Amino acid sequence: MRSFQCLGKHLLATGAVLTGLTLSLCCVAQTPASPQPNHAITTKNPPLKVGLAAFAKSRGFSVCSRELDALDQNLFLDSDYSLRAFLAETNVNTRPFSALIDSRKTTPQGNYVRALTNIVITPADTKAGKCTVMYEQTLYHDQHCDTVRLQMAAFAPESGTNSYGAITFDLLRNMTLTIIPVGSGQCVTVVKEVAY
Repeated sequence: MRSFQCLGKHLLATGAVLTGLTLSLCCVAQTPASPQPNHAITTKNPPLKVGLAAFAKSRGFSVCSRELDALDQNLFLDSDYSLRAFLAETNVNTRPFSALIDSRKTTPQGNYVRALTNIVITPADTKAGKCTVMYEQTLYHDQHCDTVRLQMAAFAPESGTNSYGAITFDLLRNMTLTIIPVGSGQCVTVVKEVAY
């Protein structure tokens, strides 16, 4: 009971301070503005987004940064994401770097597009700086699958694989798009790519 009384006094004191601030701001707003000296307005910069290449390098994986930067730009541009990375315990730069990335992006309509992406980067030839890139990105769309197909694969041919309840399209030589209807006017897509 005593802690509630202290909390009540604290809230009353906070309310009194906020009321006082509000009243003083109202009074300031009503007084005519006098010429103020020109001071530079300082604003806080938004937090710096650390890219995939910088993150991997901070964990000891210093190869394949060009490929990691390309994935970051192509898959996660203007997205907020969190990731869980997996690296070899020894010989980090000769073994694969893989990550599971949960990302979300705001659309121009104010909705969120959420994606779950699994990437694997493997150094193929460290002397030549070549790397193999594989990723699979699953996206949820609050749209009918016909609309999603027009946006993502308007002219892509259907793949020759048999599937039940899904259609796979060949976007590029090493890239496919699978479209899966999941409800009335809703769709899930899975993009897969392998690049050598």
